[in-house]
Amino acid sequence: MDELTHFPDLENTAENFVQFAEGTKTDPEEPEIVNLAEIAPEPKEPTPEPPKEPTPEPEEEVEVIGKFKRLRRDSDFNVHPKNLRSVSPGILKSKSKVTFINESVDENLESEKSVDLLSEELVPEIAKQFTEFIIDTATEIILGEDYRKSAEGLTESVIQSATEIISGEKMNEFSGLPEGFSDNESLTFSENDQNSSPSLEPIAQVEVEPVQMKEAVKKSEPSKTVVVLLHSAGNLLLFHNVQTDEKTVLRSPAGSIGSICIHPSKKFFAVGGKGDKPEILVYSYPELEVVYVLRGGAERGFSHVEFNHDGSLLASVSSTPDYLLTLWNWKTQSIVLRSKAFSLDVFQASFSPDIDGQLVSGGIGHIRFWNMAETFTGLKLQGPLGRFGRTNVSDIDAFVQLPDGKVISGCEWGNLLVWDDGLIKVEICRKGGKSCHDGNIKQMFILEGELLTIGVDGAICVWDIDTIDQADTTETSMTFELDPMNCLKVPDASFSSMVMSSEDDSVWFAQDQNGAIWELDLSFSHTTKPPKILDQFHGGSVVDMCAHPSAMIYVSTGDRQVRIIDIPSSSALTSMKFPVKGSCVSWPNDTTILVGYEDGTVRNLSYGKMKANHSLLLRQALRPHGKKVNAIHNSPNGKLVGSCSDDGTVFIFNLSDDTMDAVGYISLGSMIKDFTWVSDSVMVCWSKSGAIFQVTLPEIASIDNSVSFSITNVSIIGYQFQSCKGKRSRARAMAKFENKLAKLKKTCDEKLKAAQKKAADLGDQVKDDEIKNIYEPVNAMEFEELEEYSYVPDHVGEVIWVKPSEEEGYVLCQMAGYDQGLIYKCKLSEFEEAPEPVDPEDAFMLDENFHVTSWSEKKNRIYAGSADGKVRIYQTEKEQYTEADLENGFESHHTIAMHDNQLGSLSKIILTSDQKWMISAGLDGNVFAYGVTPVEEIELRPPVEIALDNLQVGDEVRGTYSLEEAKQKSEYDRKVKEANLLKIKKRKQIESLIERFDKLKDKNAELPEACQLSKKDFEINQKLTAEAEQALADKLDLIRRQNQWDLAKAKLRYEKVFKRFRGDILEDPITLHAIQSSDKVKSYELRALPEELRESLERQITAEKNVRENSSRGNSRGGGRDNMEETQSMSSGKHSETAIDELPADASRAQRKAEEKKARKEKRKREWEELMKQKPDDNTINPKDEEEIRIAKKTLGYFHLKTSKDYIVPDHLRSNTNQKKRQIALLSQEIFRRKETFNKKVRAGRDEKIAIRKDLLNLCEKIKELEAILPEEEHKIPPAIPEMRPEETSEHKFQLPKRIGQASPPSNSSAIDLGRPRSAQALAQSIGVSSKTQLIDRSGRSASEAAKALTDFEQAELRQKIVINRFERDQALEKAAKRISNFDKDVRTLYVFKVKLDEDLVLAELRLDTLQQELILLKDFEKRENAILERVEKKESEIDEASARASQVKIKARFEAQRGRETRCQGEGLLIGLPAIDRRKQQVRKLLDKGLQKEDQARDSEQQRRIREHSDAEPFDDTVCPANCEQEQFDKTILLRAHRCSIEDDHQDAKKASESLRKEHDALSKKIRLFNNQLKASLEDLDAFQQEKQGKLNELWVVVPLETSQIMTEQEFEKFPVKQGLVVPSEKMNRLSKRIEELMGEKENEKLKYRKAKQQHVHLVKGNKDIVNQVKNLEDKCNQAMMLKFGRIVDIDSLAMVTVPRAVEEGQQQNQQNEIKLARAELDMDKKILALREELAIHVKENTDRIAQITMMKGEDYKLKFDLDVATSDTRPQHLDEQRLRDEAYRSETGEIIQEQEAEINLLKDEIIRLTRKGGHLLPHPSYAADHAGDH
Repeated sequence: MDELTHFPDLENTAENFVQFAEGTKTDPEEPEIVNLAEIAPEPKEPTPEPPKEPTPEPEEEVEVIGKFKRLRRDSDFNVHPKNLRSVSPGILKSKSKVTFINESVDENLESEKSVDLLSEELVPEIAKQFTEFIIDTATEIILGEDYRKSAEGLTESVIQSATEIISGEKMNEFSGLPEGFSDNESLTFSENDQNSSPSLEPIAQVEVEPVQMKEAVKKSEPSKTVVVLLHSAGNLLLFHNVQTDEKTVLRSPAGSIGSICIHPSKKFFAVGGKGDKPEILVYSYPELEVVYVLRGGAERGFSHVEFNHDGSLLASVSSTPDYLLTLWNWKTQSIVLRSKAFSLDVFQASFSPDIDGQLVSGGIGHIRFWNMAETFTGLKLQGPLGRFGRTNVSDIDAFVQLPDGKVISGCEWGNLLVWDDGLIKVEICRKGGKSCHDGNIKQMFILEGELLTIGVDGAICVWDIDTIDQADTTETSMTFELDPMNCLKVPDASFSSMVMSSEDDSVWFAQDQNGAIWELDLSFSHTTKPPKILDQFHGGSVVDMCAHPSAMIYVSTGDRQVRIIDIPSSSALTSMKFPVKGSCVSWPNDTTILVGYEDGTVRNLSYGKMKANHSLLLRQALRPHGKKVNAIHNSPNGKLVGSCSDDGTVFIFNLSDDTMDAVGYISLGSMIKDFTWVSDSVMVCWSKSGAIFQVTLPEIASIDNSVSFSITNVSIIGYQFQSCKGKRSRARAMAKFENKLAKLKKTCDEKLKAAQKKAADLGDQVKDDEIKNIYEPVNAMEFEELEEYSYVPDHVGEVIWVKPSEEEGYVLCQMAGYDQGLIYKCKLSEFEEAPEPVDPEDAFMLDENFHVTSWSEKKNRIYAGSADGKVRIYQTEKEQYTEADLENGFESHHTIAMHDNQLGSLSKIILTSDQKWMISAGLDGNVFAYGVTPVEEIELRPPVEIALDNLQVGDEVRGTYSLEEAKQKSEYDRKVKEANLLKIKKRKQIESLIERFDKLKDKNAELPEACQLSKKDFEINQKLTAEAEQALADKLDLIRRQNQWDLAKAKLRYEKVFKRFRGDILEDPITLHAIQSSDKVKSYELRALPEELRESLERQITAEKNVRENSSRGNSRGGGRDNMEETQSMSSGKHSETAIDELPADASRAQRKAEEKKARKEKRKREWEELMKQKPDDNTINPKDEEEIRIAKKTLGYFHLKTSKDYIVPDHLRSNTNQKKRQIALLSQEIFRRKETFNKKVRAGRDEKIAIRKDLLNLCEKIKELEAILPEEEHKIPPAIPEMRPEETSEHKFQLPKRIGQASPPSNSSAIDLGRPRSAQALAQSIGVSSKTQLIDRSGRSASEAAKALTDFEQAELRQKIVINRFERDQALEKAAKRISNFDKDVRTLYVFKVKLDEDLVLAELRLDTLQQELILLKDFEKRENAILERVEKKESEIDEASARASQVKIKARFEAQRGRETRCQGEGLLIGLPAIDRRKQQVRKLLDKGLQKEDQARDSEQQRRIREHSDAEPFDDTVCPANCEQEQFDKTILLRAHRCSIEDDHQDAKKASESLRKEHDALSKKIRLFNNQLKASLEDLDAFQQEKQGKLNELWVVVPLETSQIMTEQEFEKFPVKQGLVVPSEKMNRLSKRIEELMGEKENEKLKYRKAKQQHVHLVKGNKDIVNQVKNLEDKCNQAMMLKFGRIVDIDSLAMVTVPRAVEEGQQQNQQNEIKLARAELDMDKKILALREELAIHVKENTDRIAQITMMKGEDYKLKFDLDVATSDTRPQHLDEQRLRDEAYRSETGEIIQEQEAEINLLKDEIIRLTRKGGHLLPHPSYAADHAGDH
């Protein structure tokens, strides 16, 4: 079954995500899964019959009758608005069309009057449909399909009843749905629904019967697989066709959805609900009908449901509080087994696909393995919990079960845990200790021997399941390292669930917790497609939304995204992501969006189009607050914007077109949750602590924010809420009581009057008894005071909403928490820093069971959201409700539940600008849109759109300072700067005063001595104070020195004595005695380890650490040589590359190409050399083989006896003094640790005994009190008080007395009394009791004697008390006896443990003694061994140095040889390249040859003489250019000759250096061979020494304790020569026996490998010969080609510098540069021409407009002149009369129109009033009907 695990509601929109998929259709009778959108098309609007009476707005009619509001939802959450189905489609049968009569036509019509719009012909049809719906529902849910026929007989009677209900005749008698029908919002008639406004339940009118479904299936392509994804959102099931991207929605009758699973046959799926007593509904697919209902499996919801592998059983796990695992036989709708799963949340429960009756469940901190076991009481579901052992406890989200019963699970840190028999067998991690996933593993699959793991890190890993199954732990680690075979990592993704596509097994669909559904290709090949997003939405709670001011779109935030959604198309227009979660959003104008964030930042975004696409652009980012921003609102005039935060401030901004300018902030002292603007300068704010503030701002222009943004001159009045719900409840209860009492009193008064009248008729009076009987009911009534009336919560809840009241100075608000359900009227008063809580002035009941979390008021409606995911709409009579309306309550309302009922608390409800769409957002991540009928039609203006292409992106917030903090910091810096300037100024003043003082002193010195002032006159006198302080300090110092001497002397004496006798004793032994038995146990005397032993152990550990570090450094040194060789080769390889860069700037392209070609050849040559280096030599041995042989020799074992003469001590078994010292130290430390551990247990037992003794003493006192009233014969003797013996507190013997004045240490008995409670005997003697067990005073008066003087009631109480005391005494005695018994058992256990521990310690001490003997013996050999080791180490170091030197010399020689070859090639290249310069100038080459010969002759005189004798040529003069030769060419030739000579000199130098290095290398090689021989001799000496030392060690006697059962002998045991026996562990013998068989198998395998390798070697040798022949043939062909072309075999590399004429190259470059210049000039001219044309067009257009204006003005001027001439020329009186008559006619006509409009207005007002109060239509006014009769 393909399934994804349960999605946490806050992690994603869809709680569950599973897939429907089937293979190719084979059976024509079996329906195939098809696109649901094609099967259930959108209902079309039928043409309604013309109504008899005018119906308002008939064009908005959608269905057969009435207007039905449809559900709209953001496409982010996969809800298509046109494919919504009925709330309970599973109970709809064929041809069922459901229309619900509580859907009225107009918002202002009552439900009971809605039938006025229905034609008489439609009523029976609707009634019939409604009745069929009721019958199908009742028969299927209550009785089942078999009883449907019997119920159909009631059709006609029910039709009649339904017709009466629809006609309104029996509407008030209808009280609900048929019995057994699932309660659903759209089908439930409550008291409020009778007079409610139109229902807003999303209802679809058409349901497709199964026959139509099959026909649709037949029409589809039979060979194509349809992939449909199923997941949930709130109360909806969503079907997503992946191929067509069409979505269909189904409302779940079970309410909120907790879990979904698919049947293995893909024909059914189960849905587990959430809520009160939820159900599991099993649907058929593709019919989408509820076929089975499973009840009673949970209290509040199902966290997981799953079918078994054959689909016969269904497992469900319930959530809190019951956590039940239930197994269902879903076809019989019965429970098979049930058990408590765990005490915490269980995430998943799964059946084993291979083992029947086995299940596994996992959740918070546990995994459990279940079995369906047969017991003597029947079938049971039981299983143990998995034990984590040494592994940390982890939550288990995902697991898979293997065929052999093992289970592989994930953990929180991302590793894989392999479980076997309830224990962790091994933990799988990646190599290097890395975790398999970075975070928790959410899901796991097993496919074709591979394990797929899905993690929250966005990675999907594939593992080898066989390797994991065979993995095991080691002795040192519980983990097994393994890397995945394949891995796919999607960046910025956090997967939580995944399913495989049935169309392609390599395609998977995964859900991202960050808000996306991905299509992934897991083929892991070169054709793998990149991840693709199928759908995207918010990844967490949606905390705020805001609608566009003039368009049907809205913006939402909650996670790090800001998304803009178009409601009509249900699509996301654009989105933008930021690093911090958004907390609030506002849309002040068409192009500006303001978003607040949790870090206190407010971002200004511009909305518009960029490249014709809707986009968002960051224009500004500010941080006005230091904490989370809770709300942003703009003022009524739109010029100001305010934001509030948890830091207790409200910040005000000036809002321009695209920027916000900070004005200032108001600090209110508490976390402000929200606020609202009352006017442009007044706002009302409310906090999370129940405080309300009304703030009046000053003039914005008068606010000074140059120093600080704090606004001080504000007027604030406020109110602190105090809980009064209990008082209000009492007042309401008291009012009801008084009303009931008044009615009852009135009835009694009437009865009294009737009695008086009757008595008066008889001439008598009413007696007092009769009057008392009449008023007895009144007197018997009493008001009951409940606890809730006086309850006051500790903390006040948050304020949900606040609005100003109609009375000035008052506000209305609603609270969360305990005070919810009421609307409070509060009075605002002067603001204080800490205002006192005050009760509200008044409170109005709304609904205590409806926990409001969001509130919105528009016109005559109130939209409220609750914490359980419901939306409620209240209808008010007026646009602004009054307190009188609140007193009467909002009776007209409707409630709809769409969000999750547990985690879907509504965070915001908004309406679009035309009020036709209501949108709700919840903390479950869902956003739903609802179509509503507006109160009045509102015309939307066209939205303003701007282009964002040319706008500049704003800067992000930098640093962590808020605006105020930044302002204060700048102000602080300014003040610091001023203070520094002031300091400088003061310092200057001080310096001037010092100068003046010095001058005064100088002047004083210049005066006569008699007139001079003394130094004391210049100083302040501190003599007395200094003397007093000095005297006190001297006295304290004297006392301190005297006491310090005495204290040091006494302390030194004590330390000497203590160190001499008890210096190394850490603990004295104590003997713990049992209380009732004779068992006792004694602890060990614990002595500290010797100091030299601890130091030796630390030195050994440090030395070993240094050795490891040195060895690692040695490895790095060895690698350095390789690095040096690599560096040398790289340096030589870079020569060719630098040669290209060193070419002159004017080098031709051909030269550069030649150099590049040469560089490529050099690179190919180096690669070939590296490849040849890797070629193994035929005589060398593979290092891998050597390492395997070495490991085999090391692990094979050496089976010679240590006493044998040919025994060679292995390296790892060789011992020395340091090793023995370390072994002794470790063994001594282990003995000390085990003794210390045992002593702790004994001391803990001693402490328990002291506690028992203390409790028994208290028990004696308690029993004395309890038995005071019991008879003497019932008295019991308490347990004996245990005595603390001296040996149990032996540590007190050597403690110093606590009192300073005691001269001598106390005796043992007194010391015991001081250190522990007194003994029982002493305690008994101190209270005058003869026995230590008779500590209870029984001398009092007996209970029977005391009872004689009591009354009967007192005696009954005494008997009751006696029973209680007797029970308490017996319980106390039983508890004490049990505790004593347990203590004795613990002492016995410690004694047995000590016996075994003594055995181990004796063996350890024997081993320690042996080690000491070996250490003494090894000290004698230590000097000789060190000398041999020094000699070996010295030779090894010499060999290393010589080898390093030889390596360096070899590298240098190789480098010099390479340099010589390169210089030689360069010289040859000069000669070969010379003919290519100019073939017509051959003489130059001859001259060059002669010059070179001359140089050669100078080097060798004899050769020069021979050349002169045989040569007739004249001597060559290199200063004179020959004839027929150009001077420039001659000069170049001379330069080439000189260059060649220098190259040859360099070649000779390199050759000499190479030769010297080769000789040095040979000398070093001889030296290394000599050192190796010397090292070999030293190693042989070391082996001989080790053999001698081992022989001495073998002479030591070793004690080996054995049992007789451990000795195997063929002789009699008494005659067995024990001293000649060989002690071998039985485990090793068994292992060696098994190893023989393993070696035989390995030997056969090695033979087979050898044969295969030999065959392969033969094939390789043959192939090598063929390759050699091919290479030889190619070389021959190459030589032949060179001979044909060049006439000789030349070096190909030297031909690379052949060039074309330089002039041609320069001409081509010049041509290219000219073309570029001309192209640029042409482009500049085109731009200038285009600009001139645009300028000309602008001027022409301006002139044309001006000409048109002049023409128009001239025409108007002519007309005005003509009218003026006519008016001035016509002065006849008849003309004036005609004008007057026309004016009077116009006035009368206007008056008639005004009267008609007034009549229409009055008519509309009356009709509105009637419709608001009762409903129905009003006939038109007679005058209006008469006037408009002709219009029809």
